[in-house]
Amino acid sequence: MAYSNSPEFQTYKTVRIKFDGESAYRSGDMTVNRDLQIWNLFYDRISQENEERLVRLMKRDGLGASSYSLSKSAGSAVLRGSFNDTETNTFYWAVDDKVYSVSPDVGTTIRTVCTLATSSGYVGFTDFRAATTQTRYILISDGTDLWVDNYGSTSCNKVTDADMPTPHQPYPVTIDGYVFLIKAGTEEIYNSDVDDPTAWTAGSKINAELAADKALRLVRIKNYVVALGTKSVEYFWDAAATPSPLSRYDSPIRNVGYITGLAQSDDVVYFVGQDDQQLLAVYELRDFKATKVSTPVVDRTLNTFSTTSNSKGNVNLNKDGFIVHNKGHNFYVLVATQTTWVYDLKDRMWYEWKGSDGTGLKFEAAWAMYNGGTYCAIQNQTNMSLMSPGYYQDFGSNYTCRYTTEDNDFGTFNWKICHRVALQCSMHNYTGTSNATIVWSDNDWGDGGSTTARNINVFSSSPFVSRCGKFRGRSFRIEYADNYPFFMTGLELDLNVYGV
Repeated sequence: MAYSNSPEFQTYKTVRIKFDGESAYRSGDMTVNRDLQIWNLFYDRISQENEERLVRLMKRDGLGASSYSLSKSAGSAVLRGSFNDTETNTFYWAVDDKVYSVSPDVGTTIRTVCTLATSSGYVGFTDFRAATTQTRYILISDGTDLWVDNYGSTSCNKVTDADMPTPHQPYPVTIDGYVFLIKAGTEEIYNSDVDDPTAWTAGSKINAELAADKALRLVRIKNYVVALGTKSVEYFWDAAATPSPLSRYDSPIRNVGYITGLAQSDDVVYFVGQDDQQLLAVYELRDFKATKVSTPVVDRTLNTFSTTSNSKGNVNLNKDGFIVHNKGHNFYVLVATQTTWVYDLKDRMWYEWKGSDGTGLKFEAAWAMYNGGTYCAIQNQTNMSLMSPGYYQDFGSNYTCRYTTEDNDFGTFNWKICHRVALQCSMHNYTGTSNATIVWSDNDWGDGGSTTARNINVFSSSPFVSRCGKFRGRSFRIEYADNYPFFMTGLELDLNVYGV
């Protein structure tokens, strides 16, 4: 056993690196991979009364093709919008100039709902029930026309009333038997006649006037219609007034402008916005409060990092965010231009999800089947995809899980000899071989890490590597890509610390 010059001080010790960090990028350029990263993993926290809480980094579920075709004209065609109608357990989506639907409980037959006058741009959906007849409709807008789909009779008709605002923002909202639309380029919110989405009356509107900006998108939160503008959030309620039934609710609210990426979970809304005189961030709209939920790391990857004049943020405009359920966790999914960020709605942590090609997992839609699983549309896939714990690949190809630690000096900058590095992880099988790889850097990844990746067999009762060299400070990177469920909690190192 090693000792210092003073025998009472032992220089050999065992230390641990607990996997509990948050993603970190030192700049907005995410090709600079020199900081803590979490790819295709998320923390699963298990509370233990009167004990330290157990934290595991769990591998996300994989993706496989379902039997439900997306009816794309080509694999590269991009979905323009989607809707999950839980009342009838029907999935709607728009691609090219068509709107389609499928009811998984009924079968795999894809219904062509309607043919749009446009073939690009966002398409929005909402549901509507006529109180007098109890007829249920799905409303569809491409910003030019409004379509009313009668699911029961499988008939879809375009609204022809000239008093309906055209063009409008393609985000219809319904409340108390009214349909509301924003006239494009204005702050004017128009409403249909009560109980009839096909009938509109001239002058039936109210203006969003809290700020001198344009209204961009409507969303319903509880019994309020919320108008998101270029620099404001404004609430309205049904006051049975005229000419519009809406009345403004003058609640105090931050001047946050809507940019893109909206998704709603219950009565909470998430979106990319821009605070007055500030830069892009992700906000949570809960009750009457807009709260920034993105970290500075996420923010700088969404904003421009270029010095070019008039450079824009690293987000896709006129795109939805999505709510995805995985292993008992609910995530807000934001597909940005550099990566796909996912935000755990309960634990409030951010992670990256990437495909087997190493780029951000490109969601185009997400549906939660009633009493069933999570379905989604992924770029370049021609069928709906099913996210399932039954497989840990994406469409038959392995995807990589990665955790990169911060640089560790273990309490001293003295030189250290590392005799052993053990990975604390799950052991799905106890025979055979399934390797995680480990690399490290002793100079802030300036050299790209150790020259050769070392294998650690996670099916072994002793998952470790030995003779790991000399360092002052070291960062480790662990990757795993085999088609098995997997979790890990940390590293254990055996060190001999020098006197200098």
